[in-house]
Amino acid sequence: MSKDNLSFNGENINKGSELSSSNSTDFPKNKEHNSIPSDRFYTEKEEVTLRFYQTPKALFKNPRYKGLSLGSKLMYSILRDRLDMSIENNWKDEKGYIYLIFSIEELASLL
Repeated sequence: MSKDNLSFNGENINKGSELSSSNSTDFPKNKEHNSIPSDRFYTEKEEVTLRFYQTPKALFKNPRYKGLSLGSKLMYSILRDRLDMSIENNWKDEKGYIYLIFSIEELASLL
């Protein structure tokens, strides 16, 4: 993401689109800005559809996990994402333990 994109309280602000509107007199004929392709900026619609895997900072900061490979940390994040889906779908066994429906093949193809 370029430095022209800012994030404020979770909301992306595209300076490029602001410059091309009423503020265009402040930066007349800014060749650098005009040469940036419009597909380098996110729209509000695109931002809502972006999904991310979250990785706990503890996997990087806690000495207990120091020897864990980046692949293992990424795998944890993917499985954690699937856990959230299981919780949403109320997938639990008779003891109340949450389970995942995710094959090793699917996980391997993602990694």
